[in-house]
Amino acid sequence: MKLPKRVILTEVGMRDGFQFEQKPIPLALKLEVLRGLVEAGVRRIQATSFVHPQWVPQMADAEELCR
Repeated sequence: MKLPKRVILTEVGMRDGFQFEQKPIPLALKLEVLRGLVEAGVRRIQATSFVHPQWVPQMADAEELCR
């Protein structure tokens, strides 16, 4: 088996994982998680998704999170 010399990992836990939580996740906690990922050296992070809050309420603060 020939393996690639390099792989690119993309962290999607904030987007994929948070969207299924029933209780709202405060913006401050999302920012803390994001900072932790950055400090750990993660270079590609899907932090949120721009969807209508009616469909995915956990992403209602997407614009603020990206600021």
